[in-house]
Amino acid sequence: MQTLDKNNLINRLPKMGIYHTSDGRNIEDVSLYTLMWTYISVKCDAARAYGEETQ
Repeated sequence: MQTLDKNNLINRLPKMGIYHTSDGRNIEDVSLYTLMWTYISVKCDAARAYGEETQ
């Protein structure tokens, strides 16, 4: 399993279509905590969307 450090998240989020946090800040300018929160939120939203699609 790969570690989710700050640089890893900064590289992963744009691949998921995320360039800014929910409050509009650039992902390169926020803390690791905020990056993790954003990453988890995006993953949860995707899982919810997938669940609604299959029901």
